[in-house]
Amino acid sequence: MKTAPPHTRKRWRLFKTRNMVTNLKIFVIFTILTICRYSCAVPLNDGVKIDTDKLILINYSDTNYYDLAAWIHDTITDDGWRINYYVKDDSTRYKDIYIQWSKGNIHGLCKREEVLDFRRYFIPVIVGENNSNIFLSHGCGTACQAILVLGKDSLPTYTDYLNIVNYNIPLGKLIYVTQNSWTHEEEYFELAIVDLKAKKEYKEKYNNLCFGKWQYKPSCIDTVIFEKNKIMISTTLIDKNDRNKEIKDNRIINIK
Repeated sequence: MKTAPPHTRKRWRLFKTRNMVTNLKIFVIFTILTICRYSCAVPLNDGVKIDTDKLILINYSDTNYYDLAAWIHDTITDDGWRINYYVKDDSTRYKDIYIQWSKGNIHGLCKREEVLDFRRYFIPVIVGENNSNIFLSHGCGTACQAILVLGKDSLPTYTDYLNIVNYNIPLGKLIYVTQNSWTHEEEYFELAIVDLKAKKEYKEKYNNLCFGKWQYKPSCIDTVIFEKNKIMISTTLIDKNDRNKEIKDNRIINIK
């Protein structure tokens, strides 16, 4: 059996090492971007102006959108707000979706970048409205629910709340798991309570734990009961000092 010359073997080892490092870098970058984009429990509002000149209605007869009509459709809410889905008439038409909500002279626009590259449940669909906001539900990762909240102000904005625990549309309140619950997983568990009508957010911290790096953390909440000025939350957590022990925690949070 012939043996490759030393200089050939050396180049081959160097090539393999560089190739492994490159692949590792690609994997790490992709993982970080995916986690930050679809798992971070923070409200988002990019506020970026969008060129609307090239926006066109979705041609559902295009075979690239063959199943899209089963998931989304333009609609008018009971309060008279139009919800329309658009794409841009350029190379992004099979990647990005634009959601416009409007009533009279009031218009808002939300860009969902590259959402068409993922499963259809990542596209926000309307689930209800109240006097102040329109609520759209969508996926934000494996076992992750998000609520996209569209404002009805004269200068409407939007906020995307990820890792939703529960929400109440008539009262305009929602609860989500904060990013601290992952970054400080060994220290505490934290929820955020949002009062959309009052435009306030409250943090509720638990000194016990909701374990599992990739665990669906909203499952640590057993029940949520919304009332006008308070919210009752029941949780089952892991004792911080005894990992084999569960702790039941029932709280009443007053919303002022």
